[in-house]
Amino acid sequence: HFIKIYDTPGYSNLYVKDGKIISYYENGKTLKYEKNFKNGELDGDYKEYDESGTLIKEGKYVNGIFEITGESKRIYDEEKEKQKQLQNEQEAATQIKNSEEYKNIIPEADKAFVDKDFKKALQLYKSASDLMSNEKYPKDKIAEIIKLFHSNSVFFLEYTNSQYDSLDLDKRYFNSKIALKTYGNDIIYVSDKNGKPKALNNNSDYQGKFNFEKPWENDNWERVKSCFDRNKGIYSPIQIAITEQYFNYISLLEKEERSIKNTSYSFSYESINNSFYTYDKATYLNNLFAGKMKYNLAKSLVDLQTKSIDKQTQIESLNNQNKKKTLYSKYQIVYNDFNVALQSFTELQSL
Repeated sequence: HFIKIYDTPGYSNLYVKDGKIISYYENGKTLKYEKNFKNGELDGDYKEYDESGTLIKEGKYVNGIFEITGESKRIYDEEKEKQKQLQNEQEAATQIKNSEEYKNIIPEADKAFVDKDFKKALQLYKSASDLMSNEKYPKDKIAEIIKLFHSNSVFFLEYTNSQYDSLDLDKRYFNSKIALKTYGNDIIYVSDKNGKPKALNNNSDYQGKFNFEKPWENDNWERVKSCFDRNKGIYSPIQIAITEQYFNYISLLEKEERSIKNTSYSFSYESINNSFYTYDKATYLNNLFAGKMKYNLAKSLVDLQTKSIDKQTQIESLNNQNKKKTLYSKYQIVYNDFNVALQSFTELQSL
């Protein structure tokens, strides 16, 4: 039930190219809508009614955009104002609620920060910032923690690498300072893989497998320790101490590296994905401290051994120059007693 009024024939039943369509409900009397067209598009006045004939939508189309007019506009504006008021009330209530939650979260976040539970602190400060986006304090704390984590991550990498580099340099130092004890015509007696004695003129047959002369050059402490246990007459206590602490410190570094990697963490904030390690720097350094002190103490034995050898040379020279040799013979006795005691010590501090 509709009437088409047009200047130019239209397209389908409910459209005209230029003109107007008046449509009725099925009773043929009650208006349903009035639409105006131009160039096949809605243009001009538009009215829509319900089945009782009440105007429910009124406006006009301008360049394809609908604009409400008349009573419909008044009703629309009233409804829009009500929605705006309701939205403002809801936003105010949400703001009050967020403010209360913010006040509760910040002390908890601050406590986590003081306790160095930075991962927890990050999440809490982020929650607080999400609640009160205009507050500067949680943003500053998040930036501070992220900066700390990034700085620590760089430190872990650089410090650990510097320790490994230093250990490599130490091996060269040990090679030049610590000599393996030899017997007779520079023949060394060692145990083979079956534990049987073997004369070793050089270590070419062990090349690439096990370096007897320089145990710190090997990569397996258990094998080195086994060699020490089987050949106690070859290795000096100082040589054993150096090698043991060398391997202990490497093992400690590797353990700390694993601990660092286990704290890998990604934190997304303000469209930036931050990846870093959350391991505590103080914990890292404290865990390395005792092992590093022991290793440095063991290294100091190399210098002490050098001084001891120099003193022995001095005593022998003085003995050769002195006819009576009485005084310097006593020095020799003291030095020999010292060496006997030295061979009996196994604990690092006593050594």
